[in-house]
Amino acid sequence: MRATDRALGIRNYVANWAEVSEGEEVVVVADSYADEDVVNEVAAEARSQGANVVVTWIDFNPIQAQGGGPIIDEALKSADKMLRMTFATSHDRGTQKAIMEHGLEMYSVANPHDPEFFAQEAAAYPVDLVLEIEKKALEITRGGSEIRVTCDKGTDVTATYNPEDWGGDFGTVPADEKRPGTYPATFPGAIAGVLPPQETNGVVYYDAFSGVGVGDEPIKLTFEDNYCTNIEGGRAADELSDIVEGVPNVGFCEEFMFGLHPKVRDAPLDQKPIPNEAERRYGNIHIAIGNMRCFSMYPFEETGGTELHLDGFVLDPTIEIDGEPVVADGKLTFLDDPDIREVAAEHGDPDKLLKQK
Repeated sequence: MRATDRALGIRNYVANWAEVSEGEEVVVVADSYADEDVVNEVAAEARSQGANVVVTWIDFNPIQAQGGGPIIDEALKSADKMLRMTFATSHDRGTQKAIMEHGLEMYSVANPHDPEFFAQEAAAYPVDLVLEIEKKALEITRGGSEIRVTCDKGTDVTATYNPEDWGGDFGTVPADEKRPGTYPATFPGAIAGVLPPQETNGVVYYDAFSGVGVGDEPIKLTFEDNYCTNIEGGRAADELSDIVEGVPNVGFCEEFMFGLHPKVRDAPLDQKPIPNEAERRYGNIHIAIGNMRCFSMYPFEETGGTELHLDGFVLDPTIEIDGEPVVADGKLTFLDDPDIREVAAEHGDPDKLLKQK
């Protein structure tokens, strides 16, 4: 893999997604699993945009809430933007404090550990088209009050929600209020999710779960009154049960979130620590459990000192909003929207740009 193969995707990330500009203070935070060449190429592109750039390295940690440590926390308070090439600084309190109180903007990379990530078609995809797709998805979801997810493995779960609790990859979305601290604007986008849902009831058969990966059989979770009451399904289910055992309030259903990007590759579900890239592929949904006081969601005052947020993934579902499918058997149903096609036409053939693989 040559640097020239990644150049267009990296430029799209830095210049168009993160909108790095002259004179800005930019911190690139990467972990020990990140590809050093790619990190340096991202930093070089940010410098070419006129920014003052500092690259920081931290140890890989599979826990999203772990953070980068006190030195990173202090650095982020003085930065305009963080280009995040790790999963350790997204949900942690230090990063959220820098965002909410000091105006930091965070722009993440869905898969910072794979040197081929920036060479894929999705990395060069027009940002304004990604955001138009997201805008339409939020228009649909915010126009309803109930989500239902089904799949051929047996998933059938329903949740009510407050329309204002739906959000997407904020940061560069021109059609929505910029709400610092709600989402990490993860490149290449796009995603729509509700945090938290209300009154989740039913069963979910997961293809994979963060922390345990892909199991030998689907992991079945039962939800009653927005709380997971049972975990079943082979080795992976046993491992998940071990992770959550004894953690207060960890069974709370924290989010429903589905992918919107028509060109994200079939990303691996065993990506560590979570399949962040797979989250953004069209039609994939993750339904999470946890107890975290993160972003705008504060379900619990006390978590017993342990904060967990665990994403579980369902592939090729049908997702209905108030009975109308927004995803049907893993395919987005609204990409023929005239506004979406109009933006696509500015960049090429809408049929090709909007085709789901």
